[in-house]
Amino acid sequence: MLQHLVPLLIILLTFGAFASERERGTLRQLVATGTDEVSPPDRAESTERLLADYGVERVEDLPINAVGACLQESEEFGNRIFDRNYGALWDTFRRQGSCRKPCRRRPR
Repeated sequence: MLQHLVPLLIILLTFGAFASERERGTLRQLVATGTDEVSPPDRAESTERLLADYGVERVEDLPINAVGACLQESEEFGNRIFDRNYGALWDTFRRQGSCRKPCRRRPR
């Protein structure tokens, strides 16, 4: 059992170190500025689009909460950034797991 737990512990510790560095640096920058493929949501644009979509002139007349809609757009943007950055890492973990041979006990 220990032979299975030690590699898992190493992976988790390594991922934690990698993730915390990414969170402090690159990931935070990308969430603030976006990428070439993904732009951060603009609240004013989102509000104007909602007004046009629902055919109303004032935010108060919207049948939905405009702030909630903007928060949802921000959440989806953050998910795309996260997927873009961590997708490659998880692919590496999967490839390592599929290439690893099962451990065999040595006869005593």
